[in-house]
Amino acid sequence: MDPLLSATPSAEQLNQMRVHLMGLTVACPYDGKNPSDCPLCALRQHSMDERFDWADSLSAKEVAVILRTHAECLARKESLL
Repeated sequence: MDPLLSATPSAEQLNQMRVHLMGLTVACPYDGKNPSDCPLCALRQHSMDERFDWADSLSAKEVAVILRTHAECLARKESLL
């Protein structure tokens, strides 16, 4: 099992994870755009307040899954260069 998904983060770690997640709600880290195949595509159309509320509503595991998904996507895109 992925240690990121099985470990319980401290409050500080979870806060840092949410900050990273909020950055992902602004744009794709690969090219600064909003690709239509991204799971966060529709969310990026919402206000920043709505995105904060959404991120705050997620469990630590949900945040970790989203961060892992984005890390894997970014690695795939960078490997194509």
